[in-house]
Amino acid sequence: MSQYCLVLLLTIYSYVTATSSPSTPTSTLPSSPSTPTPWSCPSIKNDLCACDLPHTLRCTANKSDLYAISESLRGLEPDERVSLLDCTLSNVTVLPGKFLEGVTLHGLVISSGELKNISDGAFIGLSSPLQALGLPNNLLSVVPTSALAPLAPNLDRLDLSHNQLYKLENTSFKGLSSLNFLDLSYNKLMTLSQDCLAPLVTLRVLRLQGNRLTVSVVAALQGLRSVTDLDLSHNLLAGPLGPSTVPRLSSLKVLSIAHNQFSSVRRGALAGLDKLTSLSCHHNQIDVLEDHSFRALSTLSHLDLAHNRIVAVSGASLAHLSNLTTLDLSHNFLRALTQDLITPLKSLQELRLDDNDISMVTPDVIGDNVTITTLTLSDNPLNCDCSLKQFASWLLNSSRISAEDKATAQCATPPSLENGLLIEIPVEELLCGGGDDHDVIPPEGPLATPLPVSGTRVYLRGFQYDGSRVNLQWSVEAQHIAYSCDALFVYEELGSHEHIAYSCDALFVYEELGSHEHPSPNEYENDRTPKPKTKNQNPKILLQIKNKEKSEATKELTKVATGVAAPTDHTILDHEAPQALSCVLEDKDPDSSTVSQSSKNNQSEGKQAR
Repeated sequence: MSQYCLVLLLTIYSYVTATSSPSTPTSTLPSSPSTPTPWSCPSIKNDLCACDLPHTLRCTANKSDLYAISESLRGLEPDERVSLLDCTLSNVTVLPGKFLEGVTLHGLVISSGELKNISDGAFIGLSSPLQALGLPNNLLSVVPTSALAPLAPNLDRLDLSHNQLYKLENTSFKGLSSLNFLDLSYNKLMTLSQDCLAPLVTLRVLRLQGNRLTVSVVAALQGLRSVTDLDLSHNLLAGPLGPSTVPRLSSLKVLSIAHNQFSSVRRGALAGLDKLTSLSCHHNQIDVLEDHSFRALSTLSHLDLAHNRIVAVSGASLAHLSNLTTLDLSHNFLRALTQDLITPLKSLQELRLDDNDISMVTPDVIGDNVTITTLTLSDNPLNCDCSLKQFASWLLNSSRISAEDKATAQCATPPSLENGLLIEIPVEELLCGGGDDHDVIPPEGPLATPLPVSGTRVYLRGFQYDGSRVNLQWSVEAQHIAYSCDALFVYEELGSHEHIAYSCDALFVYEELGSHEHPSPNEYENDRTPKPKTKNQNPKILLQIKNKEKSEATKELTKVATGVAAPTDHTILDHEAPQALSCVLEDKDPDSSTVSQSSKNNQSEGKQAR
């Protein structure tokens, strides 16, 4: 039985208990106590049916059994009647006419997996108005408009989910002016006629998930002025989420556009949804939230952006969400937790940041007016240094955050604190600079690599490789022109191109390489020498880590750095693990500069997809 069928059962049962309860006596005279006769499940021929809720009958039948069930229901006394009939049919492709003539029902659910047509007179002759009709899990290719016509004045709920509907005509729901709930989910809808839903003037809940709708088709929803709950998830909605992506639905409060292909959120997105309180955008491809993205959604209290590609969120992006209480940004690519994310959200209570790339939490992230009661940070590579002291102290002492949530903040670096819970680490152990210097392998003698253009030498002072991370320390010595390393890039081989997987410094020096921003492996294969087209044409040093084993990695790195092995002798990137470390040198200041950087492998295949 579908989830909707269960909802339908409970809805009808609630209606029956409410309408069948005895009314309050108008007389003030004492009345004799009376005990209502308990309802009992009616006996149906051949034990075709059973009851698991009062006034609810569920049957498994074929076409001939339908008439036997109908005959049994017609003979019931008023206090024995069934309010909801749920039939699962076998070997039935056409629902016959008048098969329920003379039967009293408030709700009917019929599913078979084989039903293709509904006779025009199928629902004629019911002795009471049917309020809820479910026809899920069938093979209907068109809405049975003629069969529904006799039910029009009273029908409140209609379920046509999990069928084969591919389009809606202007007359599909003709006359159903009392309908409040319509489920068209998991069909094959590609076309919605402009006025196909116009007759549904009282419709409040519309389920359209699991179809093949595009943004241009969704425009047909513009006349639904009473709809408060709309589900458009699991469709083919793509492109930027802009002001007119969804029509202006003045009563809409809940909207789901999850599991689509939206790429970004533009300024003033979803304008005209003035009463929207809940927005679900999870499982899209969103990587950019423009400034003032949600300025038209000031009433929003719940925002779900999980499972997207968001790298950073500016304060201006969320500036208008003063009523937001729940924000889910889990399973994205956020690098840091900053004040910009929290400060604009004056009412925020729940913040989910699990499975991001957060290594840094700025000291000013937690202010005096923070209202957060739920904060989750699991699966983030936190760098537990001195910059986390203030946040660690707040997290430890907060009485609002549960112990379970506190335990989600776990250190990834430095190595001495790896896998440690942030709240269990003494504040004095959160250090900056040299906390793990004793683990760095000292170089065997001076390591220098001449740069052929400027003559500047780069001295590798030390390095550490533990199989998953590389820590480098080097100096750039000036002769007559000084250089320093502004960025360290880690490249991954993905498909036919290499992509920047991680950059160790905020001072990014992006390179324009051919028609892409990343070197192509084909360039490496031609003459085994990278030929990047850099913006400033400055020379590069390429340090190649060939093997996961520490000893071999050390040997390889040492050979390249000392000049024993020329940079042109490096090996093509292996798809599995090795990383290429590329340091771009850029004119900076007249003094020698020492730079310490580290590279981090991505920790999940999902991240590599980026």
